Amino acid sequence: MNNYPKFIPIFPLSNFILFPQTTVPLNIFEPRYIDMINDIMKSDKILGIIQPKNSFSKLKIPELHKIGCLGKVISFKETEDGRFLIE
Repeated sequence: MNNYPKFIPIFPLSNFILFPQTTVPLNIFEPRYIDMINDIMKSDKILGIIQPKNSFSKLKIPELHKIGCLGKVISFKETEDGRFLIE
């Protein structure tokens, strides 16, 4: 049995793959994703990263591929202009 949460927030990210045992810096600047990162930082710090099938606008929920990556935030920094730098 795993200890993963029942629900995992999804971060759609084009042209990106997260490989096992690697770290990747991400610059989070959109308000909806800043809110998502705030939420996961209060709990297990786990998020799903899945590529959208098409490009998408800020107002539309993207259609996602069926397989993605599971990641955990291990480093967090808030910038002076309100962005989050995570790894």
